[in-house]
Amino acid sequence: MGVMKKFILFFICLIIISCEDKNTQVDKEVEVTILENGWLQYETASGITVDAYYNHTNPGTQFSGVIYHHGMKVEILGYEGAQAIGYDIVDFSDALAANGYVGLAPVRLENSSHEDGLYDGAIDLLKRQDDINSEKLAMIGFSRGGLLSLHYVLDNPTTVAAVVLMSPSTGGAGDITFQDALDKLDQLAIPLMVTVGENDNTPIKSQVDSLISKLESLGKTYEAKTDYSGGNNEGGDHSWFYQVRDEYWPDIISFLNTHL
Repeated sequence: MGVMKKFILFFICLIIISCEDKNTQVDKEVEVTILENGWLQYETASGITVDAYYNHTNPGTQFSGVIYHHGMKVEILGYEGAQAIGYDIVDFSDALAANGYVGLAPVRLENSSHEDGLYDGAIDLLKRQDDINSEKLAMIGFSRGGLLSLHYVLDNPTTVAAVVLMSPSTGGAGDITFQDALDKLDQLAIPLMVTVGENDNTPIKSQVDSLISKLESLGKTYEAKTDYSGGNNEGGDHSWFYQVRDEYWPDIISFLNTHL
């Protein structure tokens, strides 16, 4: 994120990009610090400090907001480490903004969960702004971000209006798992989209098949795209989703346009 610029403190009730009086205290619960180049830092109600990339192309005009939750690579390597291997979460927020949404991409700490306040904090940040439609928020989660996003919308059924799972991970021993989510899938109350590539990990492909079967049996509103290949034998693997691609991104935007 580079060298931090001079801190500008203000509160979430105000528009983040433009604030005439930066010392005005409107809400004492959540404080935001502007960093540089679209980055900001905020503290959740549970006391977690979160770095996030934010893109609102037309501040003051009300748009729907979409939160992008990244995969585990960013937890392990950090933002700059993941960026160095070709996974830049900024690209996803910018791609959302280019398609008429406000994009927010928080950076999770390693081993964080959907219950530690980060998910709540991102939603709270968007809902407190006048130029975001609080009734039309969505989540996109990739890999572990997809797993956590699924659990979040099952535990908080009406907080957002739609969710997209990109190649959601299985979880692991001692951690929250995908099977845990399948067991409570009847709690899903919003439209869901799931994507996976032809060459993704076998366990992920298998669990996505199970998810689709259960969504169908429960009569839930969903879309599924499971055959992305990138046009060759090497495309459509797990890391293929590190980048915004023409093969799948229009499908996600179409889903969001339908349900937001």
